[in-house]
Amino acid sequence: MRISKLVAAMNYLDDDLLLASETYDNKGGNDVRRAWMKRVGIGFAASVAIVIVFLGAVNLKQDSNLKSDWIALEDVKQIPDVEKVTDLTIASDNDDYSFESVKITSGEMVILNTNSVLEEDDASTFLGHFTGDDICYTVGYICDGAYTEVQNTVTDEDYSGGVSADQAGEVCWCVLNISSSEVIMDGSIRIAANDLVFRDYGEGFLTLNEACTLVIDASAAVLNSSIQSVYLYDYDTKQETEIGNSTKITCKVSEPGVYVIYAVTEDGEVVNLKNYVTIETETGEGSGITTLHFKKK
Repeated sequence: MRISKLVAAMNYLDDDLLLASETYDNKGGNDVRRAWMKRVGIGFAASVAIVIVFLGAVNLKQDSNLKSDWIALEDVKQIPDVEKVTDLTIASDNDDYSFESVKITSGEMVILNTNSVLEEDDASTFLGHFTGDDICYTVGYICDGAYTEVQNTVTDEDYSGGVSADQAGEVCWCVLNISSSEVIMDGSIRIAANDLVFRDYGEGFLTLNEACTLVIDASAAVLNSSIQSVYLYDYDTKQETEIGNSTKITCKVSEPGVYVIYAVTEDGEVVNLKNYVTIETETGEGSGITTLHFKKK
């Protein structure tokens, strides 16, 4: 096989030399150079054309990986680290959209579509649990085609966040895997109509994954003499419970969920107590609250 290729190459070279010789004999040395350059030029142009076609095919493939029904291609390209976009439609169960075992590859952004429109003052919360060898992700949302980053480089296994609408529009939560390996996501999206509590108390939500005891010490936040009442608001059931009227309160919560704890002073001021709460589980171990919630301004 190698000998036949070598012979073919030599024959090709002999043909070129013969053409050059004939051209030199008939038309002189300048024509030899022109004939040779013409042959080389054609080969070079063909090579360039092949490279251009190849690069164009690569770009088309990359663009097809970034297409979404919820955001324009050019806008996706402005988001760092996105190599692939996946639109995921989630079914509803009484405004609770749950999903399980969603695999997100490295560089992939999953857009969670609930096919729902938020009216003014409606709220949407995203609760996610992530597993994998290397957990690192970015959370954001798309509202009427515009992407907003909520939090970048998150390494926690559990995440919760929320947005409230200042005007009607379609909102989709987005999760971008910026780790080096695949992660698996479970979670839910909850939508509440005209949620004044979320709007008023902003980023003060607590996400409780199990029954626990809340130990509240709000002495650094408000004077004991000025507290009229302290309330626990259950975001899921929309129920508000008065749990005391002092700066130090212990409260047992039997159901997992999303809660707001706040005090109302005698002057009518509302003080969110999220940063003054410690969770005690059945093992008796306490932990400070680190869960953050975000609100669209």
